[in-house]
Amino acid sequence: MPASEVAALTEKFTQAHGALMNALSGITDASVKKSPGGEEWSAGQILSHVEEMQRQWADKAALMTRQDNPFAGRTEAEQARRLSYVKEHANDSLSQHTVALEDGKAHALKAISGLKASALDKKGTRADGTAVTVREMIGKTICDHIQEHARQIQETRKKAGG
Repeated sequence: MPASEVAALTEKFTQAHGALMNALSGITDASVKKSPGGEEWSAGQILSHVEEMQRQWADKAALMTRQDNPFAGRTEAEQARRLSYVKEHANDSLSQHTVALEDGKAHALKAISGLKASALDKKGTRADGTAVTVREMIGKTICDHIQEHARQIQETRKKAGG
């Protein structure tokens, strides 16, 4: 694996985070808190989830580099923490979300950029029993996930009128 692959994953993460921040352009605090209706999450709930998950999965990717085939899913305690975090922070102001997102970005970037290219093929096991590599954890579970939430926020804003 070339070292440039770590740089490419770092750039992919930076771009995904940028897409998320762009999706917030012009949003108001009221719009962040407004649900589009039904069971759909508000932008604030989505942001709270991203704040928590980017740290969660960056830490799991780092764990996978230190241990042989560790559990790479959410434990019950981690799932409870996720739900609690979203509930506690969904109504934060946009500036509070921005600070938390930037803190999480810094945490994840430190973990990602510090990887050795040789570690990208190390594996862990997801909750469903399937294998996942460090590369997949970063590229899909983190980066693609953030990109999807950027799109979700844009759709939520359209539906909720904000």
